[in-house]
Amino acid sequence: TVEWFYYKVDSNSESETMLNNLWEYWDILYLKIKDETKLFDQEFLFFGKWKAEADNWSVLKDKTKSNVYLKKINKLSFINIEALMQLLSGIGFQSLMPLGIKALTNQLKSALNSL
Repeated sequence: TVEWFYYKVDSNSESETMLNNLWEYWDILYLKIKDETKLFDQEFLFFGKWKAEADNWSVLKDKTKSNVYLKKINKLSFINIEALMQLLSGIGFQSLMPLGIKALTNQLKSALNSL
């Protein structure tokens, strides 16, 4: 499962190979969801059962990677708002904020326009 994959990456966060594999997987996942395929949008946002106090996932600490990740989120025409809010207020808080607010705002505006 995807949650198992998160756990393995988190447990081996010092492994450059593991991190590279994760980001390669996310690049492939992005290609699947960017054209309005809503099947994997929660997985793309690391949606899952994280500890409430988790706000700084090591995977997102690389500023270059986290900025590219945010840009991809901004380019998506549809995203699960709940999953995005969990990401920004949880494991991605330290790495993705305050720029993550722009991604959330864009997605909220998009959702309103589609109503």
